[in-house]
Amino acid sequence: MKVKADRDEHKMFPRDARITALYIKLRTTGGNKTKTPGSGAQSALRALACSGMKIGRIEDVTPIPTDSTRRVVEEGESYKLAHYVLANLSF
Repeated sequence: MKVKADRDEHKMFPRDARITALYIKLRTTGGNKTKTPGSGAQSALRALACSGMKIGRIEDVTPIPTDSTRRVVEEGESYKLAHYVLANLSF
Protein backbone atom coordinates (compact mmCIF):
# COMPACT_ATOMS: atom_id res chain seq x y z
CA MET A 1 0.00 0.00 0.00
CA LYS A 2 1.29 3.45 -0.90
CA VAL A 3 0.95 6.38 1.47
CA LYS A 4 2.23 9.97 1.36
CA ALA A 5 5.25 9.02 3.46
CA ASP A 6 6.39 6.75 0.62
CA ARG A 7 7.40 9.74 -1.49
CA ASP A 8 10.36 10.33 0.82
CA GLU A 9 11.65 6.81 0.33
CA HIS A 10 13.77 5.42 -2.46
CA LYS A 11 11.94 5.11 -5.77
CA MET A 12 11.94 1.63 -7.26
CA PHE A 13 13.90 1.29 -10.50
CA PRO A 14 13.07 -1.43 -13.04
CA ARG A 15 16.12 -3.43 -11.95
CA ASP A 16 14.86 -3.39 -8.35
CA ALA A 17 11.51 -4.72 -9.51
CA ARG A 18 13.34 -7.46 -11.50
CA ILE A 19 12.04 -6.26 -14.86
CA THR A 20 14.31 -7.56 -17.59
CA ALA A 21 12.24 -7.36 -20.79
CA LEU A 22 9.94 -4.74 -22.27
CA TYR A 23 7.18 -4.47 -24.85
CA ILE A 24 7.19 -0.90 -26.10
CA LYS A 25 4.24 1.01 -27.59
CA LEU A 26 5.07 4.23 -29.48
CA ARG A 27 2.32 6.80 -29.91
CA THR A 28 2.43 10.10 -31.78
CA THR A 29 -0.16 12.80 -32.35
CA GLY A 30 -1.74 11.15 -35.38
CA GLY A 31 -4.87 12.31 -37.17
CA ASN A 32 -4.03 15.19 -39.51
CA LYS A 33 -0.82 15.91 -37.63
CA THR A 34 2.54 14.12 -37.74
CA LYS A 35 2.63 10.33 -37.70
CA THR A 36 6.34 9.93 -37.00
CA PRO A 37 7.80 9.71 -33.50
CA GLY A 38 10.20 12.44 -32.46
CA SER A 39 13.91 12.18 -31.85
CA GLY A 40 13.29 11.66 -28.13
CA ALA A 41 11.63 8.31 -28.78
CA GLN A 42 14.67 6.96 -30.60
CA SER A 43 17.12 8.09 -27.92
CA ALA A 44 14.89 6.66 -25.17
CA LEU A 45 14.81 3.28 -26.93
CA ARG A 46 18.56 3.36 -27.38
CA ALA A 47 19.07 4.15 -23.67
CA LEU A 48 16.80 1.26 -22.64
CA ALA A 49 18.64 -1.15 -24.92
CA CYS A 50 22.07 0.00 -23.69
CA SER A 51 21.02 -0.40 -20.06
CA GLY A 52 20.61 -4.14 -20.56
CA MET A 53 16.85 -4.35 -21.03
CA LYS A 54 15.63 -6.87 -23.57
CA ILE A 55 13.19 -5.29 -26.01
CA GLY A 56 10.65 -7.86 -27.15
CA ARG A 57 8.35 -5.86 -29.39
CA ILE A 58 8.04 -2.28 -30.57
CA GLU A 59 4.47 -1.46 -31.58
CA ASP A 60 3.19 1.71 -33.21
CA VAL A 61 -0.18 2.71 -31.69
CA THR A 62 -0.57 6.07 -33.44
CA PRO A 63 -4.27 6.83 -33.98
CA ILE A 64 -5.36 6.74 -37.62
CA PRO A 65 -8.50 8.66 -38.61
CA THR A 66 -11.32 6.40 -39.80
CA ASP A 67 -13.39 9.14 -41.40
CA SER A 68 -12.42 11.61 -44.06
CA THR A 69 -11.13 14.41 -41.88
CA ARG A 70 -11.25 17.75 -43.60
CA ARG A 71 -8.25 19.96 -44.03
CA VAL A 72 -8.32 23.63 -43.12
CA VAL A 73 -9.49 25.80 -46.02
CA GLU A 74 -7.45 28.94 -46.55
CA GLU A 75 -9.20 32.28 -46.91
CA GLY A 76 -10.41 32.82 -50.46
CA GLU A 77 -10.01 29.17 -51.41
CA SER A 78 -13.67 28.37 -50.73
CA TYR A 79 -14.70 31.24 -53.04
CA LYS A 80 -12.54 29.81 -55.85
CA LEU A 81 -14.03 26.35 -55.35
CA ALA A 82 -17.61 27.68 -55.35
CA HIS A 83 -16.89 29.73 -58.50
CA TYR A 84 -15.45 26.65 -60.25
CA VAL A 85 -18.46 24.50 -59.34
CA LEU A 86 -20.97 27.15 -60.49
CA ALA A 87 -19.09 27.70 -63.76
CA ASN A 88 -19.15 23.98 -64.61
CA LEU A 89 -22.82 23.35 -63.81
CA SER A 90 -25.05 22.64 -66.76
CA PHE A 91 -28.80 23.20 -66.52
